[in-house]
Amino acid sequence: MTWVLVFGGLVLGLIISANIVNLVILYKYFPDKMPSGRLETAHWIFLITSILISLGLLFVIIIGFMEEFISPAEPGESIGKILVLFFFFYWLLEVYVLTYQFRVMGFLKKNYELSLASLIESIGT
Repeated sequence: MTWVLVFGGLVLGLIISANIVNLVILYKYFPDKMPSGRLETAHWIFLITSILISLGLLFVIIIGFMEEFISPAEPGESIGKILVLFFFFYWLLEVYVLTYQFRVMGFLKKNYELSLASLIESIGT
């Protein structure tokens, strides 16, 4: 049981860290600046980690669903079913966040290029 708490705390810490990196990227660089190389590397590392966490959570959901809904051990207990549903809705939220994590760097690069193009155009006129 201790390893579950340690693993859960580690996963929660990684998710929080990934979100903090995304917030820093958006706060410092949002409309038209380009993130530094180290920050972009950190973004991709946390993105890959978030994908692995999401896949692991999906595995836990599938196993939990099979144990709780297909072959329930205790018919009177419903805490396992509630946890499986909680993890499922959390997984849906994580997938939603991941779709935007994939798009944030491309969005910033596109805005940066548009800003540079308008700057060059304003200098030329």
